[in-house]
Amino acid sequence: MSAETQNMVSWNTWMHQADRQWEAARANEESGIHHVACFLYHQAAEMAVKAGLERAGVDEMGPALPPLVRMLVRARGEDVPDGLEDAAKRLNPLYIETRYPDKKKDVVPATLYGANESAQARTDVQAILDYVRSADHAAGR
Repeated sequence: MSAETQNMVSWNTWMHQADRQWEAARANEESGIHHVACFLYHQAAEMAVKAGLERAGVDEMGPALPPLVRMLVRARGEDVPDGLEDAAKRLNPLYIETRYPDKKKDVVPATLYGANESAQARTDVQAILDYVRSADHAAGR
């Protein structure tokens, strides 16, 4: 299997999972389970960015969204689009804070996230998904 074919397999795998995470997040949002929706939106963004990094041939990946987004933008030889890094910064804390009660003293994460937070997370992840997919469209794929 060529390196390009392998990158395409990885791209498809990561993006498929990103799409499934987005769908699960949306279902949780619609059901009013906003803390889970926010976590899953974060996961969709992370997986989409990792798809883009795989496509760009970048092997080094970490868990924090802002540096991953900057790495992807650099790998594409572009300037950071307006709002993209802000979206990553808003999504980043959702990985931990939506799940672990010890991250905000004596506060149950499920009580911190409502419709406004999950709607913002959905908007932010959509911006990231659109950016990642834009490379495919630009390349005619």
